[in-house]
Amino acid sequence: MSAGLGNLTAIDYIEYKYLNGDSEFGIKKNNAEAFKWYYKAYYKFGDIDSLFDLAFSKRNVKFNNPKIIDEYRFTGMSEFMMAYMYEEGLGADKNVYKAIELYKKLAEKNFKLAQYSLACIYEQGNEVKKDSQEAEYWYSKIGSEEEIKKM
Repeated sequence: MSAGLGNLTAIDYIEYKYLNGDSEFGIKKNNAEAFKWYYKAYYKFGDIDSLFDLAFSKRNVKFNNPKIIDEYRFTGMSEFMMAYMYEEGLGADKNVYKAIELYKKLAEKNFKLAQYSLACIYEQGNEVKKDSQEAEYWYSKIGSEEEIKKM
């Protein structure tokens, strides 16, 4: 089992060790290093759960660190995760307006999850003014009702 060779189980193990630390193996808790392994699991294997696990861990991973943002801004999913983290205040100060800005950049490139997120934000009106026309606009960009249900 070798993470270097690309074994997802090994990568998951390393992610966990860096996120939590392991004194038995001399591994210090290192959120930035954990993120690198979570990202590798996503990028190499399409393991979206790795990115969500990190986002939901609430382990004070500061994604507003410019170096980390620049290094890992390779996919729409990583940008989506940053937007989501701003929306929810996970590892960054909660800032729905910053989230909307990031979602819109992705939504304009036809990134369906970002379009859906924008529609939900405007439909619910929880941190911004409720706007049913704006919500409908973003829902219409996604496509059919079946496509919306798949999300």
